[in-house]
Amino acid sequence: MRKFNRSFRGTEVSAYRREGWDLILAGGAVYDNLDYSFTVGHEDGRFEFPSTQPGGGGHVLQAQLSILKKFIESFDFVHMQPDDRDIQAVGSTAIVYALAQPGKVYAVYVDGGGPGTTLLCDVPAGHYSAEWIDPLTGAVEKSEVISHGAGVLTLASPPYAEDVALRLRRGGD
Repeated sequence: MRKFNRSFRGTEVSAYRREGWDLILAGGAVYDNLDYSFTVGHEDGRFEFPSTQPGGGGHVLQAQLSILKKFIESFDFVHMQPDDRDIQAVGSTAIVYALAQPGKVYAVYVDGGGPGTTLLCDVPAGHYSAEWIDPLTGAVEKSEVISHGAGVLTLASPPYAEDVALRLRRGGD
């Protein structure tokens, strides 16, 4: 698993959403986001912390992390493993994290590199469904069915600002 050297990075939601996706899709077992909106007297997570406070949180972050939860739960993730060989970004500064059941299903997170990224996927021949998910909203931004022959499968992401996720499933052979 890749090591993460993260520290407090202000109160912006984006940094903590991306950190959660990075960690889980790299194979991390537990993501314990310290959410500063939960305090004594504000057990509902509605504390309005000052902008000078280190760390983030709040309902916007909680909603975005629930998208990560739903995404990961759409897989049989306990049978998946980190995969930093089969899915690679090309011509981009994006960092790609993936969990895979090789030859069956791939959960991919592309951090950075927008407005679009091309992925090279070393996957077996077959029919695949690809769904590109917006980590901010959970919306499927692009969906396609692919009949893949031999060689490396090339996938182009939809345009995005900071990050995008991919659900790639083999089936229907």
